[in-house]
Formats: sequence, C-alpha cells, structure tokens
Amino acid sequence: MKLTLAAVASILAVTANAATIPRDGAITVPASSSDVKPIGDEKPFKIREGPQVTDGTGAPFASSLKVQLASKAGAKCMYDMNTFVESNLNYGSDGGLYAEMIRNRAFQSSNDSVFGVGKSDAMGSGSLTAWQPVGQSKLELVQDEPLSKALPVSAKVTCDTKKGAACGLKNLGFFGMPAVTGETYNASFYIRADKEQTVKLNFGLYSFDLTQSWVDETKTVTVGTKWTPVNMVLDSVKAAPDVNNVFAIKTEDSIESFQINLVSLFPDTFEGTVVRKDVAEKMLAFKPKAIRWPGGNDLAGHTIASRFQWNNTIGPLVDRPGRLGNWQGWNTDGLGAVEMYNFIEKLGARLIVGLWCGSDSNGQAVPVDDLEPYLQQQVDFVHFLLDTEGKFAEMRVKNGGPQKPYDVQAFMIGNEGGLKPSVDYQTRFDKLTAMLKKDFANHKGFDEIDLIATAPICVPTGYKYRVDLLNQPIYGTPSDFISKYRMYDDASRSNNTVFYNMEFAAINSGLEADENIWFGPGRLHHSILKGSLAESVFILGMENNCDVVRGAAYAPELSNESDDRASESTPGLLEFDTTKVVGSTSFLMQSLISSNRISESIKVENSKALEEAQVYVSAGVDEKGAVIVKLVNYSEKSMPISIDVGKKVGKPVCKKIGGEGPLDTNTLQKQEVKTEDCQATASGESISLTLSKWSFTMVKAAASQ
Repeated sequence: MKLTLAAVASILAVTANAATIPRDGAITVPASSSDVKPIGDEKPFKIREGPQVTDGTGAPFASSLKVQLASKAGAKCMYDMNTFVESNLNYGSDGGLYAEMIRNRAFQSSNDSVFGVGKSDAMGSGSLTAWQPVGQSKLELVQDEPLSKALPVSAKVTCDTKKGAACGLKNLGFFGMPAVTGETYNASFYIRADKEQTVKLNFGLYSFDLTQSWVDETKTVTVGTKWTPVNMVLDSVKAAPDVNNVFAIKTEDSIESFQINLVSLFPDTFEGTVVRKDVAEKMLAFKPKAIRWPGGNDLAGHTIASRFQWNNTIGPLVDRPGRLGNWQGWNTDGLGAVEMYNFIEKLGARLIVGLWCGSDSNGQAVPVDDLEPYLQQQVDFVHFLLDTEGKFAEMRVKNGGPQKPYDVQAFMIGNEGGLKPSVDYQTRFDKLTAMLKKDFANHKGFDEIDLIATAPICVPTGYKYRVDLLNQPIYGTPSDFISKYRMYDDASRSNNTVFYNMEFAAINSGLEADENIWFGPGRLHHSILKGSLAESVFILGMENNCDVVRGAAYAPELSNESDDRASESTPGLLEFDTTKVVGSTSFLMQSLISSNRISESIKVENSKALEEAQVYVSAGVDEKGAVIVKLVNYSEKSMPISIDVGKKVGKPVCKKIGGEGPLDTNTLQKQEVKTEDCQATASGESISLTLSKWSFTMVKAAASQ
C-alpha cells in the first residue's frame, strides 16, 4: 500500500489524538483507548491513559519545573492559622453556633431587627417576633411582674373561654425547627398567673399547624403568682419530614390567662457545652491554634450601650440582659464568656480576647475625662480570665469556669482603630495599656501575652511587654491577594514588630467593574476556587515570613444560608442552615494548612522563578522534623514538578484540593471542590508530583533513616 506524504501526516495526526480513520475517510474520536482499531494488518495502538510521568525504565521524568529548597531550616515559626467568631453577624451565634432552638426566647428582639439592626438599644423594647398564639388565644407583651430586672418583658396568653379549647403559644425557631429521631431535647420555661391554679401542660415539637406531634410531653404544674420554672427532657419518637415545625406550650384546661418567659429548647450539644454539635465538629477539624472572641463590630457595639460587656454574659440566664445586635436582633449573650471560652479550650485552642477601648462601631467615643470606668471594666475582665486567686478567680469558678486561668494568647485593643471618632485611637490605646501594665506588672506570664493594636500607632519602647503588634484586616479580590504574596518579605526584623491578620477574605470575584469591592455584582456570596487559592497564596507568603507574622484568621467564620437575608457579610468559612453545615473552598484549604503546621521555615531558593509559572510555595519542617511543602498552582494547566529537598526522605504523603474550574464552589446544595489524596514519589533527595490545574497541594515527608 502506497501513501502520499500528506496521507501519512494525516494518519499520524489522527493517531496522536487517539482517533480512527474509517474507510469512507471521515474521522471519529473513540470514547476510550479500547475503541482504537488497527489499520490494515498492523497491531492495535496501545494508548496510555493520563499524563506520561515516567520514562521507558519506569523512572520519573525530570521536571522542567523544580522547587529548590535551602539546605538548612531557617527562622523559627510563630505563625498559626486561627479563627474569628464574630457574634450576631450572619446569625452566627444566636441561631448558629449557640445551640438554642427558640428564637426570641425572652421577647427581647424588636420587630424592626429581623434582618437588620434595631432602632432601640433599650431593654424591654422587644416584640413577639417568631411567636404565634395557639388556636384562638390572645398573645401580647406585658411588663407585669417581671421575671427579672434583666428580662422585664414576658408574653401574656389569654385563653378562649370555650371549654376544651386549646390555649397557648408556639415558636417558629430560627428558620424552622428540625425534629430528629433519637435526639434528646431539653426544654424549659418560666410560667406564672394572677391566680394560683393547677394546670396540665402539653409541650413539645409539632408540625406548624399542630396536627402532628413529633415529641409531646405532659406535665401537671401548679401555676401561681410567683414565677415557676418548668423543665422536661423530651425524647423524640418520630422524625419530621422537614423543618416546618414549631415548639408549642399549650393546655386545654380552664385557665383565664398566664405569662411565659425565657423559653428554651436545646438538642444534644458538643461535649457538654451549649454549642451546636455539627458546627463545633467542623471547627474542631480545622484545628485552630487560637480563636478570636469577642471582636469586630460585635465587640464595639452599634451603640456604646450595646458594646460587649463581659460581666453581663456570665451568671444565670435570667440575669443576662443581652444587648442590641450590631447586625440584627438582640444578642441573648447565652453564649457568654464562660461558655465560649470553655468551648474554645475543648477545641484545644488558645484565646485572642477583644477589649473594648471607648468607641462604638459608628465612631462615637466616650469623652476622655469619662473613659476610666469603661476601661476599668476591661481590666476587670482580664483579672477574671487570668487571676489565680482573689474575687475574680472565685467569680470565674463560681460561674462555671476553670480553676486555673484561661490560656490567653493575646488581647486585641478595640476594633478598627483607624476609624476617626472624637477620641483618637492612640489616646485610648495608651490609657488602656497603661492600666493593664500597672495591674499586671507582677503577674506571672502576663508579659508573654500579646497586646495587639488595631491601627498603626506609635508604640513606646523599652517595655518588657510586647505592645508592638499590629492587626491588619485585608479584604479584596483574588488578584489583590496574589499581589500580597510578598507583603512581608521586606518587613523589618530589627524593630520587633509582629503582625496579625485576624480578618481576611476574597470577597469579590474581580470579574466585574465594581468601583467598590463591597458592593456590586462581583461581590461573592460563596467562596470560589480561584479566590480561595489566592487567599492560600497570601497565607503561604505569611508562612514564608513566619518569624514576623503571628497568626491569621478568615472572616466571617459562619454564614447562615437559611435565608438570603440572614447573612450580611459573605462569603463565610462555614455555611450552614438549620440541619447541616458545609466547609467552603477556603475552609478546606485553610484546614489543610492549619493541620500541617511548620515549626521552622525553609527558604525556597527559586521562589521568583516559580512565581513566574504561577506556582506559589511555602516550606518548612514540623516539630518531628518532617519536611512540609505547600504549593498553589494558580493556572489552567497541570504541571509536573520536582522538589529538591536536600536530604533523603521517606515516602511522601500528598493531599490536594481542587476542582474543574476557577469558579467552582461549595454550597449546601453541591460541593464541587474536595480534598483528595494525590501521588508523590521520593527518589533520593527529590520528590516528584504533578500539580493539578487550579489546585492547592500539601506534601509531607519524614527524613529517611
């Protein structure tokens, strides 16, 4: 058979693409190599599946792209991945991390604050939000015979006079209520009436119209003129098909009226805390080294009166007044200082504690001459956390805290100190830190706690206390974070300044011509793969400068996806609704970074050459001496790469996070981005692997014995 040169070229081109040539000359592409047919009397082509990574002997190809590590470890690392929980934002505490299922349980939330901040920060300015009457009952708010000074408003239920008519009230919960088989619910409330009477009460979880009961308990209660607590454990016997359920308290007995307050319903929680189990387990998987709380605008408060006040968040719930939410509703402060810090310690994390320094989130400041009592409240908070004896240590233990002091890593002074209220940040910072130094001059360990500024300020020198720390919140587009890969390369190593980034996130896709990244069509509701990879590039840059960068945390941590209006700040690290929680693309990457901490950095000698290929790298050794290399491939093509470790290593562990394209995302409905095992081989002092397109990869290898 004779073939023209053009015909030979045609056949070679087709076979290179695993196609066949039928007799009529039309070209078809097979679905797989098994469809390739022989031409004439020749043997079938053997088509390899996937990229060719070895030569004819089976040895790995030498990659044109190489990571060249320095022969010795460099700086000691202080860098950690942390988290930042901002209460109230995105229904992240009440309705989120806090496991309480009853919404507006003490009638504190106002009608105008369901999806926004209320107009009034006064106690007693609440409403019947999330509550409805049962049957023909009449439901109203009253301030007769308050349950406590902190909870002055209760609901009065006036019953229908018809005999046997159901009377009571029901709560719709935070965006619905699940009823789960095998779950144990702890229900409680307070009840009183103007006349003493014995009443048979039914309460439990029901369908919205009360026609179906998922769990129902009956208790005979003597209702008198004094408030009577009612408690009951509910064992669910029937699973509801959806979350369109309510918690109801009702009776058919003849009673004219009664009052109800502080209604509570808790499911099983995380390890004896008051925290929602599934959200807590995700946070545990992240392995944060420290958690910031309180902080942000929630610390500052929408008004000075609604600032975080630690002493209002401890003690019995009946004595906690709560405060106007900075974002929506009313903070119950049921997830108070002791509850939150006990939970954080169960996660194995340290505390980064925000201290209020005289200014609210709208720039209103306490006058200089009036500042001292406000700042003294913060100093007392530090005593509560750190004292080993005395009244504050006794108070901590009495309110459920540990005998020993809490493990505090840092105190962050205020929030967004760069704002320009009537009293400047420098003055407020100086006054509070001076008071702290005076009270804790002889306190063992206090000089090892970071005092973090939230704006660039002049810091006095010569103190043994490390006050020269700066928090730098960063929000932007993916390209903004790529540009910050070398942000700390030129930071001074001689002036002792240490940096935190306790708020950062790629919040805008950068694909739209938004004049302001916070607004417009480019604003992200969910993290996208490209944005999370860009954040990881920024993190790897911080790891490369782990001698001057102390820690970083994504913000916000939590985003409620039950309603499009429930989250004011997106995207969130963890997205949740009433029944489930999902880790975002950023959560997956940062969890992998956090759980593979380096204790000493290793310089990447050819970092700039790799950067030109859109590959970004950090490297170091962990506490056991294993080499850890983290790599971001910020491109559309996969890349074979080798890592010159400089010493013999054992079989590598390889994990990668990626998807099909840069806009892939994880939501409650679908998860397009996953963490998977990958292949890496060690040969002598080199590790070989292929970086998938748009991917984050972690390689870990112990030194060979």
